[in-house]
Amino acid sequence: MTGSSFTPPNELARILTAADSATIETLAHDAEARVQAIAPAIAIRLGPQLSDLLVLCRRPDGQIQADARAIRRLALSIAETAAVARRNDLVPLVIDLCDLLDGWIDCGCWRSGAVTVQAEGLGVLFFDRSLAPADQARLSAGLAAMTSAVTRATRRVA
Repeated sequence: MTGSSFTPPNELARILTAADSATIETLAHDAEARVQAIAPAIAIRLGPQLSDLLVLCRRPDGQIQADARAIRRLALSIAETAAVARRNDLVPLVIDLCDLLDGWIDCGCWRSGAVTVQAEGLGVLFFDRSLAPADQARLSAGLAAMTSAVTRATRRVA
């Protein structure tokens, strides 16, 4: 008796190799095109969001501390909006603001004024259209350095 084997049809292979199937590259390109199409409408939200952030961060430290989680949620929303709106200059600085807030939320380490300074810097970068690109870069670098120093100090305390 001779052995014979049965090989079931591989439907998945047929589907994946079909000539008309979309590739990951095509899907990513299409998704990017859709994001670019809505970016201007999303960008409109940045101004009001940053204004809300400034209002919250211009209050006394005790009030900022009490609302740290809500401020952090707003900051994350701003980071997402800025990323979609292609304001990549703002995204890392907003994430740095979240790091400052995390220092308070996670370990109770509060650095007076650091959150306010970071928020004010974001406001200047977004709202002050007269700021030269070199000055914007210096401000961004200064804010990043401040946050880095405060975050390192916070980690040492925690």
